[in-house]
Amino acid sequence: MKHDSKKILFKFYSEVLDEHMAETIWAKVVDKKKGHFQIENIPFYVPNLATDDLIQAEYLKKEKTYIFKEIIQYSGNSIIRVIRLNKDFDTVELRKKFQNLGCNSEKWNEDYFAMEIPKDVNYKKIRKELTKLENKEVISFAEAVLSDVHQK
Repeated sequence: MKHDSKKILFKFYSEVLDEHMAETIWAKVVDKKKGHFQIENIPFYVPNLATDDLIQAEYLKKEKTYIFKEIIQYSGNSIIRVIRLNKDFDTVELRKKFQNLGCNSEKWNEDYFAMEIPKDVNYKKIRKELTKLENKEVISFAEAVLSDVHQK
């Protein structure tokens, strides 16, 4: 049985880009009456949000969309943002390398992707590989959302 999903609009200020932004993210309906949803795809830019987080959103009839209100419960997953610096390295191969370590990712373009670190994946191994690639100037990365589990 396929579950019901909705696009949720997130409006926020990006300190990195120094501008007001909007991003839509797919979320599974958990409780439509309460406006509770579970984040399904990896956020590219939304701050402090990870896959599987439980959020509350409100449907705005005038705009015909759901808009984010608050995070209700964090999932324990983390989000890492990766920028490819060296064009000699294939982004597909970089993403496969991390997928083999248990981390899915979504590509924005050839030089940028966001990666999910599930709560049950050892982040020390992932961070070691990210740091190795950053030291070789292949990538630059940012720990956009680092859960309590992965901070230990």
